[in-house]
Amino acid sequence: MEIDQELNKVILAHLREHPAPQPSGVWRDFARSNGDEKKLLEHMLYLEEHGLIRSGVVRSADGNHMVNTGVMNITAKGRDVLAADGGLSAVLNTVTIKIHEDSLERIERFLARNARNQSEASDMSSRLRSLPAAAIEHFSMKIMDLAMEKLPAEVFRLIQRAIGPE
Repeated sequence: MEIDQELNKVILAHLREHPAPQPSGVWRDFARSNGDEKKLLEHMLYLEEHGLIRSGVVRSADGNHMVNTGVMNITAKGRDVLAADGGLSAVLNTVTIKIHEDSLERIERFLARNARNQSEASDMSSRLRSLPAAAIEHFSMKIMDLAMEKLPAEVFRLIQRAIGPE
C-alpha cells in the first residue's frame, strides 16, 4: 500500500469533526466523497496501527471489510497530529538535557589544552560561564553532532559499551 498522507489528514480531520458514535449516513457520505473505499479503509487501519484512531474496521476471513461506526473515533494522539504545535504530545515527548557543572569543567579543560595561551583559555572560560543555559545546551548539542559526524565509529563503540551486550 502506498501511503497517501493527504488522505490520512482528511480521515483525521473527519473523525475530529464527527466523533463516535458516528451515524452510518455520515460515514457513507464521507466514504463516497473520498473515492476508493478499499484505499480509505486501508488507510484507516494504518492510522489505527499507529494509535491515531479507532477505525471500527473489521477485516473478515474472505477479505471483505465491515465498519462499526459506533466506535470510530480519533484518539488524543490523532488530535495532536492535527494540532499545529504538536499538541500535548509535543510537551510530553520533550526530552530535557541538563548540563552539569562537571561537563562545563571538562569543556574548560578542553579550552585550556587547545587555546593559544592561558589568557585566551581564561577569557573563553569566563565567557562560557556567562552564557545563558540555552546557549550552552545549543553548542553542547553542536559538539555532540560534530563528534558523531567526524568520529562515527568511535561514538558507536562508546554507545555500545554504555548500553552493554544484547
